[in-house]
Amino acid sequence: MNKKPFFIIIILLLLIINGCNSHNNTINIGHIGPMTGDDALYGLWEKEGIDLAISYESSNYNLKDKIKVLDEDDASEPTKSVNSLYKLYSNDKVCMVIGPTLSSSVLACAPVANEKQIVLLTPSAQSPKLKTAGDFIFQLFISSSIEGKYLSSLADTFKISNIAIISHSSDYGIGILEVLKKEFQHSNKNIVDIEIYPKGTTDYRTFINKINLSKPEAIYILSFPNDLAKILLQLRENNYEGQIFAPDSFEDNYILKIAKNATDKVIYIYPTIPPSNKYYSIKEKFFDRYNKEMNYYNAVGYDAAALYLYIINKLYAKGIVIDGSSIKSELYNIRDFEGVSGIINFDENGDVIERPMEIRIVENGFFKKFK
Repeated sequence: MNKKPFFIIIILLLLIINGCNSHNNTINIGHIGPMTGDDALYGLWEKEGIDLAISYESSNYNLKDKIKVLDEDDASEPTKSVNSLYKLYSNDKVCMVIGPTLSSSVLACAPVANEKQIVLLTPSAQSPKLKTAGDFIFQLFISSSIEGKYLSSLADTFKISNIAIISHSSDYGIGILEVLKKEFQHSNKNIVDIEIYPKGTTDYRTFINKINLSKPEAIYILSFPNDLAKILLQLRENNYEGQIFAPDSFEDNYILKIAKNATDKVIYIYPTIPPSNKYYSIKEKFFDRYNKEMNYYNAVGYDAAALYLYIINKLYAKGIVIDGSSIKSELYNIRDFEGVSGIINFDENGDVIERPMEIRIVENGFFKKFK
C-alpha cells in the first residue's frame, strides 16, 4: 500500500487546523459579491468563474474536495459586505476572500481585513483608492487610474474638445471621474458640465437637461449597466445626438436589451484577454459547463480562485501554515502567473500590473471591436 497520499492528506489537515480553520476538514474561501439587486450580474459572473476554477484546478493540486467556497450576497451594500466579512471570519474561520465585487464594498471591508489579517482579492473592483487600502487588499481588474487614461484618450482619437460627464456617486464612478478631470486638464479639453447622481436615481432628466444646455460634443457616462441603460434611453428621448463614451461596465447584454437602438454607436473601453493555450482551454470548459461564452468578469473570477489554489498548494508543500499573512506574502511574490485573463503580477500596492484594453463600439445591436 502506498502511504504517501495518506500522509499528504494528514499534513494538509494539520496545516488547516493551525491556519485557516474550517469545518469538515476543508479550507474555506469566502466570496463576497452581489447575487441580488441591480449589480447582481457582476457577482454571478465572478461566481461562474470561481466555481469552474474550484472544480477544475483543485484536481491539479490534489485539493479535490478539500476546498469550499462560501458565497455571501452583499447586494452591493457596503454595510452588508462588512457584516459578511465578520461572519466569514468569526463563524467559518476564513482568512482569504474573493471580493468584494464593488469598490465601495472593498473599501468598507479594508479596515477589518487589515486588522484581522484576512486577504481580500477582488476580481472586479477598480477604484484608485484601493492602492492605499492596506497590505491585505489585492485587485485583479485594471485600476480606474489606468482605465481613466484610456477613456480620456478617446476625446483625442475622435477629436472632441467640449465634454460633459455624468457619473454615479460610487467610488467606482468618482474614481474614473477624478482621473478624467486630471487628464483633460493636461490635454486642454473643456469640461462643460459634470453631473453626479446618487444611488437609486431612476429619473435622470434634470441632469440631462443641464448637460444639454452646455452643448457638449460628447458625453461620458460613468456608471453600472442598469443605470447606463436608463441614462441612454433618456438622453435619446431628450434628442441628444452627440457622441457617447463609456467605461468597461458598458459591455452587458442587459443594456442592449433595455436601451436597444439608443446604444448604437456608443464607444467604450474594455479589457482584452491575450490569446493563450490556457485561455482557449478554460474558454472551452466554460462553454461546456454554462453553454455560453466566457466574458472578462468570468475570467478574473476564475483567476482569483486559481491563484488561491496555487498558493494553498505551494504553502502546504513547504510546510508553512496557511493563514492570511502567508497568503498575502505569496501574492506579493507572484511572478508571471498564467491566468485566463492574462499573465498576472502585482505591484507593491497589490494592484495587478497593467492589462491591455481596446476600443469597442455598438453597431447594429452587437458589441464589436472598433476599427
